[in-house]
Amino acid sequence: MKKDMDPKKKLYLVMALSALSLVVMLLVGSFQQQKANKKRTAVSVTVKAAEVEPAKETSKEKVEGKNKEAAEDGAEFSENVLESVQDLAAGKKLSEEQLDMQHSGKYFTGQKIKKNDAVYRRIQGKSYVENDHVKLSDLRYLKMLHYNFKGEIRVGEMIVNKSVEKDVRGIFLSLFRKKYPIRKMYLVEKYWAGDSTSTDAASIKADNTSCFNYRAIIGSTKVSKHAMGLAIDLNPFENPYIPKHNGAWDYSALGKKEKAYAKDRSPRAYVITTKDAAYKLFKKKGFAWGGSWRSVKDYQHFEK
Repeated sequence: MKKDMDPKKKLYLVMALSALSLVVMLLVGSFQQQKANKKRTAVSVTVKAAEVEPAKETSKEKVEGKNKEAAEDGAEFSENVLESVQDLAAGKKLSEEQLDMQHSGKYFTGQKIKKNDAVYRRIQGKSYVENDHVKLSDLRYLKMLHYNFKGEIRVGEMIVNKSVEKDVRGIFLSLFRKKYPIRKMYLVEKYWAGDSTSTDAASIKADNTSCFNYRAIIGSTKVSKHAMGLAIDLNPFENPYIPKHNGAWDYSALGKKEKAYAKDRSPRAYVITTKDAAYKLFKKKGFAWGGSWRSVKDYQHFEK
């Protein structure tokens, strides 16, 4: 027969089990409290982060923001990068965001001029007239980008002889990549003054970079290289034409500011010298510079 446990031992056993249960309960409670504290801390951090960090702009919001800024500045921005500027008007302001700057060569294009097309209608009877020296089929209409004196990207236009088209596009692409400043670049028709010679003077006064204009050389009856689309005048106001009379340079036809540029040819912004990037690029492609001539000085002029 099994003997009953000693009452004292039984009491001790009950007390030990009770103590063990209490320890287990304390441990479980402590673990649950730590878990709850961690959860509260994570929620608090998330809330604070939400209070401090501004919401990220979506792609759409960024574009809308740029469109608002552009509207205030007269420019137009697009979410899509332009593939061509062929259909954009000369003088159009663009932004780097609109352009594939890594492949900017595609924005320097040339096309034939055909009778009754838009370009022909602009130049017929003005810079272009029927003649024995240059045919319409010899000319090319170019669209090119340039930085103006304010550092803005603008669409430019120019008509050149097809024999120099590739060189001219390459030169102006290089100038664009160097952010070389060119005040403006329009066909001379924008400054039409009734005849080709007066128009040339008006275009120069406006500091317009141009090429083709069927006219004679100043002070001569000989056809100019401009009439052939083989000469370019670059930033003409800062790089004036100076004739020589009786062995001395004649500045009488120049205004005060032009005269200052004519007399001081030290290297500085917009002034073409033999150290200038434009001079080096044109020279490399075989163009002659009027600034090197002895009978006259035509600092704006490059011809081939």
